[in-house]
Amino acid sequence: GGVLETLNAKMSKFSFDRPVTYFVGKRYVRHVKAATSHAHDGPARQDDVLGKVCWAAGIFLSAISCSFEEALEMHKMCLGAFCRAHGADHTVVAGAYNNMANVYQ
Repeated sequence: GGVLETLNAKMSKFSFDRPVTYFVGKRYVRHVKAATSHAHDGPARQDDVLGKVCWAAGIFLSAISCSFEEALEMHKMCLGAFCRAHGADHTVVAGAYNNMANVYQ
């Protein structure tokens, strides 16, 4: 697996229900940001994984860190990646729009 797959596995260990995992999100969010700057150079099939990683980072940034501008940036990247991977009418795209709306609340 590549960098995005590894980050996806690491970010999936974060849980709102388990505060002890907050360090996971904090540690890997900055790695997600770095990886997204290079992600568009990869094959199109990585867009789904890119979307998942950006989704997790965006949720962490908005809900735990209260870094709303950074969260919105991650959710926008998630939206773009999921649109490329699944098409605009897919349910994960609707979820990405919902996450963006939650940041604006």
